Amino acid sequence: MNMNRLALAWDAWRAGRGGPGAIAARQRARVADLVVFARKRSPYYADHYRDLPPDGVELWQLPPVTKPDLMKRFDEWVTDPAVTESGVRAFMAEPSRAGEWYLDRYLVWKTSGTTGVPAILVQDRGALAVHDVMEIVRLAPLFLRSYAAGSSKPSAACCGRRMGAPRR
Repeated sequence: MNMNRLALAWDAWRAGRGGPGAIAARQRARVADLVVFARKRSPYYADHYRDLPPDGVELWQLPPVTKPDLMKRFDEWVTDPAVTESGVRAFMAEPSRAGEWYLDRYLVWKTSGTTGVPAILVQDRGALAVHDVMEIVRLAPLFLRSYAAGSSKPSAACCGRRMGAPRR
């Protein structure tokens, strides 16, 4: 995956400017790429996606997964065999490692488990770059409109509150 944020932003902008059809085409391409990658690199997803067509998969066709199942089969669903549940847990158990990259290439964190099962999440720089760019591309028009209207603190529609306003 191209991790160049400018190239990612250009790709997202072009799809957005192309209208709903271009956005849908880009989404389909991303889903297809992810399914191919997951099938090749993850024993769990190779099995979980075995009944899907070999290509042209739509998002709605993906069978659901659950956090409990993923956590039970952690070592099978990760796509890098160097990432293991025991290794990640040992890494997270060291408070001095907070903010460091696991295996020098992954960001790791754990959810609180408020829905019943805590999840350990592992993301590489490419996934984080896509997330960053999508947030910027989505929020940029909001911030630009607010500043153009003379506001020094643009609204953050994603948060449902004014930026800088205290949380309730």
